[in-house]
Amino acid sequence: MYPLKTALRSTVDAGLQKFLMGIYSYMALGLGLTGVVGFAINVAPPNIRHFFHSISMVVGFLTLGLVWAMGSRVGQATVQRAQTLFWIYAGLVGVSLSAFFYQFSVHAISRAFFITAFMFGGASAFGYLTKKDLTRMGSFLFMGVLGLCIASIVNIFLKSSITEFAVSVLGVVIFTGLTAYDTQALKDLYFQLPLDASIRERASIMGALSLYLDVLNIFLYMLRLGDKD
Repeated sequence: MYPLKTALRSTVDAGLQKFLMGIYSYMALGLGLTGVVGFAINVAPPNIRHFFHSISMVVGFLTLGLVWAMGSRVGQATVQRAQTLFWIYAGLVGVSLSAFFYQFSVHAISRAFFITAFMFGGASAFGYLTKKDLTRMGSFLFMGVLGLCIASIVNIFLKSSITEFAVSVLGVVIFTGLTAYDTQALKDLYFQLPLDASIRERASIMGALSLYLDVLNIFLYMLRLGDKD
C-alpha cells in the first residue's frame, strides 16, 4: 500500500515539475525575446530607432489587444498557433518598451533585472511551497492592479514625483504578491487538467503569459525606482 502511494506521489510530483518547468521556460524565452528586441532597437541607427520609438505607444495598445485575443482564443487554437501568438506578443512588447528602456543606463537596467529575478524567484517558490490558500489575497491584489492603473493615469496630469514613487513601490509589492498567487494557481491547475498533451501545452503557454506579465511589471516598477541617466 505505502510503496504504491509513494510511487503515485513521485509520478505526480515529476509531472507537476515538468509542467511548471515548461511554463518557466516559455516565460524566460519570452522575456529574453522582449529584451533582445528592445536592445536591438536602441542600438540601431538613429533613423530606425526613432521610427520604432515613435510607434511604441501604438504597438503598446496592440499588445493589449493581443493579450485579450490569447486569453479568449488560445483554448481553441493549435499549440503551434498559441506559441506563435506568444512569441509575437513578447516581440511587440520589446518594441513598445524600447523608448522607455532608452531612458535608463545599462547599470540601472542590470540592477533592476537582478533584483527582479531574486524577488520573482522567492515569491514563486513561496507560492509553490505554501499550504495557505492565496485565493483571497489574489482578489485583493487584482483590485490593487486596478488602483495602480487609475493612479498612473491620474499622475500623467499631476506629474507628481511622490505619487510616481508610491505607485512604483506598490507596483513592486502587488506584482510580487501576484507572482506567488499565480504560481499556486498554476500548481492547482495542473491537477485539474486532462491527460491531453496539447491541452497541457496550451495551459503552459497561458501560464507563462501570466508569470511573464508579473515579472515584467516587477522589473518595470523596479526600474522606475532607480535613477535615470
